[in-house]
Amino acid sequence: MTGALAFLALRSAHNWAAARLSKVFQPRYLVALLAVGAYFWFLIIRPDVQPGDRPGAPVGDAASALLMLASLALVLPVTWWWLGRADRSALAFSPAETQWLFPAPVHRRALILWKLARAQLPLVFNVLLFTLFFRRGGGTVEAAARQAVGFWLLVTTLHLHRLGAALTRAGATEHGRVGIRRFGPGFVLVLAGLLLLGGGAARAWPGWSPEEGGRSLIAALTTTFGSPLPALVLAPFHAVLAPIFAAGLAEWLRAAAVSLLILLLHLAWVVRTDTAFEAAAAKASARQAEQLNAHREGQPAVRGSRVGRVWFLLAPTGHPAVALLWKNTAAITTGLRPVLIFPLVVFVGMPAFLLATEIFPRLTFGSFVAVAALVVLAYSLLFGPLLVRNDLRSDLLHAATLRAYPLRGETLVLVEIASSAAVLATVQFAALLLAFVATLGEPTLLGGPGMRTALLLAGLLLLPAVSLLAVTVQNSIAMLFPDWVQLGPQVRGGIESMGQGILVMAGSVLLLALLLLIPLVAGGAVAGIGFRLGVAWALPPGAGLAAALITMEVWFVVMWLGRVWDQTDRIAPE
Repeated sequence: MTGALAFLALRSAHNWAAARLSKVFQPRYLVALLAVGAYFWFLIIRPDVQPGDRPGAPVGDAASALLMLASLALVLPVTWWWLGRADRSALAFSPAETQWLFPAPVHRRALILWKLARAQLPLVFNVLLFTLFFRRGGGTVEAAARQAVGFWLLVTTLHLHRLGAALTRAGATEHGRVGIRRFGPGFVLVLAGLLLLGGGAARAWPGWSPEEGGRSLIAALTTTFGSPLPALVLAPFHAVLAPIFAAGLAEWLRAAAVSLLILLLHLAWVVRTDTAFEAAAAKASARQAEQLNAHREGQPAVRGSRVGRVWFLLAPTGHPAVALLWKNTAAITTGLRPVLIFPLVVFVGMPAFLLATEIFPRLTFGSFVAVAALVVLAYSLLFGPLLVRNDLRSDLLHAATLRAYPLRGETLVLVEIASSAAVLATVQFAALLLAFVATLGEPTLLGGPGMRTALLLAGLLLLPAVSLLAVTVQNSIAMLFPDWVQLGPQVRGGIESMGQGILVMAGSVLLLALLLLIPLVAGGAVAGIGFRLGVAWALPPGAGLAAALITMEVWFVVMWLGRVWDQTDRIAPE
């Protein structure tokens, strides 16, 4: 059977390569590949940067602190795999594998090894990306190779741990009391480790003074988590990360040997896990197939999945535009999950804390909340128009259904754009108001309460308008060039898709900058004249003028796109 699996792997790789090579000479894919190559060359490899210009790797206390923070970051996904919602996607096979391999005389150990071997291709690709990114602009080939091996040991061990946790949890479900007894030790160990780490953080907090900044807190945490019990909890995480941070060859060899031993122990654990593997994998594979079909059809959920709560109900009668707006908004509210707390902590809480300790002489809860709100505001401006996609980028997959709605083209386009813009405006209003209220106790910050009030009003007027224009640009590109844009929730893979995304991103940024030029210049001129005349509150009128001009631009674009929609039969990807 090993020969059959090897044949399957070779033919799958051959077909994958042949399918992509057949697209190379198509102009669209060729341009996308050139864009990816230019991106990696100029932004990651960067041959014009000399090795001496690249900052050196952290050493000493800095390396210890970075290793500690990275270890704490790894605690989050491992905790979720054991204590969070059951994740059986790690057990999923493709429909063809489920149909042909499960009924075949293949031992379950061979199936697991096959799944692990198949996962190596994307893992190795990610390792190469990590290595290029972290070693860009300098470093020797030997150091890059060592770091690449370190990244491979890390991601492979994490993949094995996720698979092992999924198998153990599946055994607890399928085998009843026997499975629960086998799942219990892992559950208790993870919970005890969390309690020890939480106790260590609680002990470190009183020894830190807000006036000393965030670096002193990191030093206090490093000292506290270096004590025996927290260090014991973090030791496995330190071990799998150590090869990445190793400074020399001798240190790397020692660290890589320990990391490899942990990987082999994980492999033995996964292969020997006694559980109803076939039943659990079949369920996970069927669920994955349903999700893929739902994604292709643009549906937000599949049968048996947990659907989020709709925050407000739709009246049985009313204008059809309101129904379309409700449908698009409900797609956002029902997609919220508790798992989103983890990225919020990592991408909002940690940057906000570090920024707040540098900005404010004394860190308070209010100052932290204000900076966190501004971080959310920045994310909504930079990434919101790309991430919030409850508009034409999701609905164009159902262009025929949209044409059946009793709506004129400009009304339909306006409602689709407003669906995403309303979500972003709500986030921005809340972030601005929260930051303003949180800084009421700061009498001298940014010129005092009066200037902060002027900034608040200017932000409330201008920032939602900028996001509205950005969403309009994204929807315009999706409507005019649907083959170049990812439509629906399904993520398209491949280098060519990445290249198309880079080209679309560059074009949208350029177009957005051109459309913002006149409104921002006009608004800035009004604010500048007001300041020269001694008008302290000149910012809100300038922002209001810029927002009005941006709204006019959006209106003209919507009217034009509406006529295009009414006059064009095919606006959908090939």
